[in-house]
Amino acid sequence: MSELKKPAARRAAPLFRRLARLRWKVQVFSFVALNALWFERWRGYRLTNVCLPILNCHGCPAAATYCPVGVIGDMLKLRLVPWLALGTFGVVGLLFGRLSCGWVCPFGALQDLIATIPIPKLKPPRWTRFIKYAVLLGMVIIVPIAIGTETNWFFCGICPDATLLANGWRLVVEGKLIAANRLLFLALFLGLVLFVNRGFCRLVCPIGAGLALFNRVSLFSIKFDKRRCSECMQCLRRCPVEEGPMRKPRGAECIYCLKCMGCQALDFGFRDDHGEEV
Repeated sequence: MSELKKPAARRAAPLFRRLARLRWKVQVFSFVALNALWFERWRGYRLTNVCLPILNCHGCPAAATYCPVGVIGDMLKLRLVPWLALGTFGVVGLLFGRLSCGWVCPFGALQDLIATIPIPKLKPPRWTRFIKYAVLLGMVIIVPIAIGTETNWFFCGICPDATLLANGWRLVVEGKLIAANRLLFLALFLGLVLFVNRGFCRLVCPIGAGLALFNRVSLFSIKFDKRRCSECMQCLRRCPVEEGPMRKPRGAECIYCLKCMGCQALDFGFRDDHGEEV
């Protein structure tokens, strides 16, 4: 009898809990699929022309696709317009906003995993969220144009993802030392994500900054019905980036993790023909 009750209990589980379990599965699948070249037999299938708006360094020997930051820098250094990266940002951003940050990005999944360590979390001032836009403008756009990409001022020179999975991995295998500036920034990153939920996404990531510009206009969205809101504040308590729909529907920091879906005032999906929230 108890065995018969389990499927019914799973179906009756709150929507946000089922979505949370689904998101973890999608994140694990994405991590494996986007780093599929760990499997030697797939070495010849690197998707060299696929640039995805996620932080997954193409310098990693296992990476199957390209990170847009390196593409943008290399093109701007040559005084060329990075149409591939910009087009990818535009298409993904207009359709889904920052959904790829919460569901697809391997580095985002790593941050979610680190966040499970039971350490009290800090709430950084809201102005710190503008740092990532300065990183995008300065270290990804201006630096390549002004002085090129062979400098630590270019974002890839200090990117913690590159240190963990690309340059750092290669140097360790070759028996060489990792540059001190890379180790310092990696230590700062680990400290940040230990004490701030999704700290790198919220405060530093230039890809997150680029996609955040589309959150207000993306077709996919969280829909907030003010008429059904009981002001229970659950959406704010569950939100890992402290920007629940009650405070700011379709806010730039929302990564569409859907943890706020336990509220009756919320729904999600593609917008109606008028593109408006209720």
